[in-house]
Amino acid sequence: LPLTQQQINKLRIIVCGLGRTGYKIFQLLKQQGAAVIGISDRPIVSEYNQQIIIGELRSAQTLINAGLKTAHTLVLVNDDDAINLAILTQSRL
Repeated sequence: LPLTQQQINKLRIIVCGLGRTGYKIFQLLKQQGAAVIGISDRPIVSEYNQQIIIGELRSAQTLINAGLKTAHTLVLVNDDDAINLAILTQSRL
């Protein structure tokens, strides 16, 4: 079943890696009304700067600052599988 707009608004989603694909996912989720936080390892120019954290993607502290403890979903969008695996490992700690 598709989610209602109210259900979408309650979701807290973290998108790790705001390259071309990650940023597009981030934007689409924002446009749908989801509560999204993005994590980028380098500064980016965006209309959503308040919802973007600049930091080391694999850092437990960066993930915590992004709201990992209350997140419903963690989206890993890095082209390096080793980094995605490291992020996943940190998120489980």
